[in-house]
Amino acid sequence: MLPLRAWGPCITGIADLYDLPEDRAWLIFAPMSHVAGPMYCNMATHFGGYLVIAECMRPAEFIEAVEVHRPIVSSVVPSVLTLLMMVADEREIDLSCFRLLAAFGAPTPPQLRARFEERFNIRLQTGYGLTEVVPFVSLTPPWLGMSRPYCVGQITRGVQVRILGEEREELPPGE
Repeated sequence: MLPLRAWGPCITGIADLYDLPEDRAWLIFAPMSHVAGPMYCNMATHFGGYLVIAECMRPAEFIEAVEVHRPIVSSVVPSVLTLLMMVADEREIDLSCFRLLAAFGAPTPPQLRARFEERFNIRLQTGYGLTEVVPFVSLTPPWLGMSRPYCVGQITRGVQVRILGEEREELPPGE
């Protein structure tokens, strides 16, 4: 179980990077057993928004939720990016409502990220986190974009990261 103190860095990390207006939808498009579900519940409440929970993990559900509710925040796994691009070949999909659309849950290949951003004219954010520890260890700031395609962002406020060597000694930057 994730302790309550682990949520603080997520909330402050998002608040530091994104201008999120109140009374707007947050789309949960992940299983509630994944950290995204409870994280978005807490964060939407903190920011004064409301939740839209997808009934199942199909691109049609995502697209319908976007068209009806115009959410400002959501995340998807990289395979959903590919499926959305396939659907977009058949119909127009407007993702301009998002202030934060992130690809989490697995590494996102830079080529896929670049194609998705070009196709939908939207900046796709990435980060790193662990369901068991803290949801966001790092998150890409909105201004970074594709300038560093393998980057997982900046360490969020309140999180400490150490890189250890084989003997569990702390390594200097660049090692």
